[in-house]
Amino acid sequence: MKKYLMIAAAVAAVSATPAMAATYDVKANVAATCTALTGSTSDLDFGTLTVGADGKLTGSYSKNSSQANVMCNGSNTTITVTKTAMTNSATLTDTTNFTNTIDYTATVSLAGSPVTVDGSPHVVGELYGTLSITAGTLAPSGSKALLAGSYAGTVVVTLTPTA
Repeated sequence: MKKYLMIAAAVAAVSATPAMAATYDVKANVAATCTALTGSTSDLDFGTLTVGADGKLTGSYSKNSSQANVMCNGSNTTITVTKTAMTNSATLTDTTNFTNTIDYTATVSLAGSPVTVDGSPHVVGELYGTLSITAGTLAPSGSKALLAGSYAGTVVVTLTPTA
């Protein structure tokens, strides 16, 4: 009987000891980023524009550029697109008949969706696709004759990755 009491006491001691448990969190972080994986960008160069006898543009013009495989992994990524008119830095003295500014329409699409060109940030979220930029519908300021020389403007596309 004494033997049974000793066994019962040992079993009670083992079952009274709590089991040991530990919890370990597994963590990682991925930074929000935007990258252009492949492809190349190119300037939107119209070359030499054709003007008529009145010095005004003739014909229609359109140029585009694209960057393939743009990737942004932030769920709150924003895109901001601004443009400036093409201007000629030569001195303009006859402002009644001539202009040194050519405006144009800029269109941008990102991963197949149009983007508003207004200088304000727009949330696009995470994305993977092609960035396409087109400039066209050239229009001299005030429908005036164009001053001879080189003209330059910009389209600036800013992708801001945010988680």
